[in-house]
Amino acid sequence: MGEFWFDEHTADVKFHAKGESIEDLFESSALALFEAMVDTSKVEPKEERIIEIEGWGKELTEILYDFLTELIIIFEVENLVFSRFDVNFENNRLKARCWGEKIDVEKHEFRGDVKAVTFHELTVEKENGYTATVVLDT
Repeated sequence: MGEFWFDEHTADVKFHAKGESIEDLFESSALALFEAMVDTSKVEPKEERIIEIEGWGKELTEILYDFLTELIIIFEVENLVFSRFDVNFENNRLKARCWGEKIDVEKHEFRGDVKAVTFHELTVEKENGYTATVVLDT
């Protein structure tokens, strides 16, 4: 997996992610998303969810947006937090296996409420691997 780091932003949460491959980049971005919400080191991979995003005609920024948005929906609807991801691209389709567990307020340290992924400053670039910038609406 790649890496991620947070950056200063006036009202929301902004992070940058890096990966040697596009799959690494998406995995790092997903982990950064959940790290903005909880301490992912305390999230055990007890439950698995599979996310598939159709990529035909979409740019990588749109696919990343759709992927992170789907993770937020699962968080909101199923009360699941994730800490491990395996992303693959096949025939212009993203398939991600995501592992985590139900939210436990006594176990999970909450850091912030993420409402949505924004298109503001959203980028995916190929340069010495892949990098992304993401701003989350909190």
